[in-house]
Amino acid sequence: MKSVGNPGLKVGSEVDVFAHFLGRRIVYLYQVREWLPNRRLVMSTSQVPFPMETVYSFEAVGGGTRMVLENNGDPMGFWGLAAPIMEVAMRRANNADLARLKRVLEG
Repeated sequence: MKSVGNPGLKVGSEVDVFAHFLGRRIVYLYQVREWLPNRRLVMSTSQVPFPMETVYSFEAVGGGTRMVLENNGDPMGFWGLAAPIMEVAMRRANNADLARLKRVLEG
């Protein structure tokens, strides 16, 4: 597996994440909780309305790499009531993002 790590990334690093979700632009400040280059990245945010943890796991498979993405969170207010709908929308958005990433990486 080829190393893709950022040499400046470490536990405690803060990362700005910009996303579009349900027609809204969302900006998060994530903090790196765990960083094992080429194996695992765990980041979390406590910002509302979507406090969450995101986990990326990487595994060498054949001539490539398998990445598994997990998002866990506890939406608040209106978003908490809409959680079942949000789960479907987040899964759809994540799948679209990952398909786009795969196209870029595989050229």
